Amino acid sequence: MLTLLLPCLLCTLPQSISLGPEIYHVNRSREGGTKQNGWVYGVRGTYDRVTGWGLYWGANFRYAQGPLKGSSPSTDNLCSTFSDKEAEGRFGYTFQWDFIHSLITPFIGVGYFDESNSLEHPCPSRLKFNIRYPYFAFGFLSRVNLFPCLTAGLNFKGWAMYDATCKVRDPEGEHCTMCVTDEINYRIELPVMYQTGLLNNQFNVGLVPFYEYRHYGGRANYPFDFLDTRLNIFGVNLQLLYFF
Repeated sequence: MLTLLLPCLLCTLPQSISLGPEIYHVNRSREGGTKQNGWVYGVRGTYDRVTGWGLYWGANFRYAQGPLKGSSPSTDNLCSTFSDKEAEGRFGYTFQWDFIHSLITPFIGVGYFDESNSLEHPCPSRLKFNIRYPYFAFGFLSRVNLFPCLTAGLNFKGWAMYDATCKVRDPEGEHCTMCVTDEINYRIELPVMYQTGLLNNQFNVGLVPFYEYRHYGGRANYPFDFLDTRLNIFGVNLQLLYFF
């Protein structure tokens, strides 16, 4: 998430840090008829350096976990614990237009993603599926002033997976690692930020509804094939921001 003050303050307060809860609903489907859904709860933190007509750099991390429930061809009561871990660095350039009070920042970046889904009681097995991969990120961040103390924007991030694997951990048997077909995934955000006036306008509050799509392509492996898996995620992120 790009964290910005009003354009007139960008030169004096170009950097920000933020931290806040992130809540989202996961709809997970896997080739063969397996479907799960549930709420996941976590935290997201960011650092951004933004200045009009200047270089941009930033970073973010998130951690989240929650229960999923659903069914598969072999059971009608498929329960698991789902978790996300992510870290990312970005670099870009910010364009600023004072006459319409707006900014846009195209960026590229690199990151690492770790997603796991651990089967729980009453499932007969306790398998844990752990998908990991580095990725290349690309997209843009934007803001426009709606009112003196309120800004809104549209952010887009796509990421291209690289050399993704899924490690299957079986507490009652041998572990195995499957290759995953790399796909391009994306996230769309609609951030709204309120300038509170506290600490000489250095403290702000942001609300960021988002949609995220993940696709892990199926691939033949031995002794098991990785089955095509897709996730549709809707959520919201609340950020407490400090500018300096």
